[in-house]
Amino acid sequence: AAELLAQQPTLAHILQEKGDENIINVCKQIDIAYGLELGKTLSEMRALAANGFIKFNIYKPFRLSICSEFYITQAVNLEEAFYVANQ
Repeated sequence: AAELLAQQPTLAHILQEKGDENIINVCKQIDIAYGLELGKTLSEMRALAANGFIKFNIYKPFRLSICSEFYITQAVNLEEAFYVANQ
């Protein structure tokens, strides 16, 4: 998750750019584009969401969510970010 925390501005841009696209499909596209294991980005996004770094509607099934429904928050400080990254 540390890599994803470091890429928050890039991820925020991608989510904004892909607005109406399904979040799972976009995560797959990111994995392919960066040569990551399929599911890596989605797993990290879920971990970041669980730790409050990504906000979204918890009442809507994750698999039905689109990119524009996600909001990336900034870590208050690096210590907080690294704690989440080590989870």
